[in-house]
Amino acid sequence: MRTNIIHGRTFNRQGRRLFGTHDFAGLRIESCAFENCSFGYNSVPFSSKRDSVKNSELVNCKISRCLLGPAEIRSTRISNLSGDMLIFWGALFDQVVLEGKIGPLMLHGIPQSSADTALQEMQYARVKKFYADVPWALDISESKSDDFAIRTGAIPLSLVRRDVNSQFLITDSGGRLSRSDIDALSVSRYTKVVLEVMADEGLKEALLVAPKLDKSLYGQVLQDANVLARNGMLS
Repeated sequence: MRTNIIHGRTFNRQGRRLFGTHDFAGLRIESCAFENCSFGYNSVPFSSKRDSVKNSELVNCKISRCLLGPAEIRSTRISNLSGDMLIFWGALFDQVVLEGKIGPLMLHGIPQSSADTALQEMQYARVKKFYADVPWALDISESKSDDFAIRTGAIPLSLVRRDVNSQFLITDSGGRLSRSDIDALSVSRYTKVVLEVMADEGLKEALLVAPKLDKSLYGQVLQDANVLARNGMLS
């Protein structure tokens, strides 16, 4: 497949027809800046068609006040992405690699912040069907972040390739984790937030990523992992 290269450009207030299309493939986007941009927003959230990205690369780019999703992202590499918090709303991943320095990132399992129960159930059904045929969803093993989270069942964590020495799988198979249990643990506030979200969302497992770009907190989270392991909470 031919690769089209986009280099050194600044994009401002670009809507979901980013690069003029709802579906793009074979792009290498490098050293670009995105300001107030979005991709994948679907004003008809029950639509069977989602915007998509495949066979593409995003390298050494910066973002500011952007959002992404719902969308399907396949066979794509994101390397060295800096900027403020980027939220992926209801995005689906098939063999996507995050590597290098990655700014604050949240993968949300629902397609929009105000999703009602019907929309959430629709999204969960879509997620289950999509990932039934995906060998692996996301590879974060070579990424370095300061804040990375997977929320509301966005991706089956069994399909996430990770560095087992710094990206930990927390389990609560009995579903009995309570706020009082969390308060009793001698761990950092960073780790307690991950546990609180896990309990509040009723999840049986959660991902705890030690923030390699924050050296002092990184060491603390590694210590937290030892505490969780002693309490039988790591898989």
